[in-house]
Amino acid sequence: MNRNLYKILTIGLIISLVFMVAGFVFGMFNNVNEGNIIETSEDNINLEQFIFELKNNKEFDPWLLSSIGILIMIAIPVVAVLFALTYFLIKKNYKLCLVSIGVLLVLILSAIAGFLA
Repeated sequence: MNRNLYKILTIGLIISLVFMVAGFVFGMFNNVNEGNIIETSEDNINLEQFIFELKNNKEFDPWLLSSIGILIMIAIPVVAVLFALTYFLIKKNYKLCLVSIGVLLVLILSAIAGFLA
């Protein structure tokens, strides 16, 4: 289990970093000025707006790549906990299943609190 969890975390981190670095590098080469970054960082964007921007993006937006990388980085712990929960269910280790469910609930409640804030 440790080896598979290590692979999930490592591969997720690498994919996330590739997206973030690509967004940064393309942003530098496309001369995206910092004013746009500051304006968008002050606005709260919800998930529906983000998905809408992904679907209807006619121009290449390098910061979109960075945003995808950040979303992948946020999803890594959730995937790791789901993997651990599945593993513990298969091994019938119900105490650790309950711990995994508790961690998953904390992650979900944190996400809900973040979206409501």
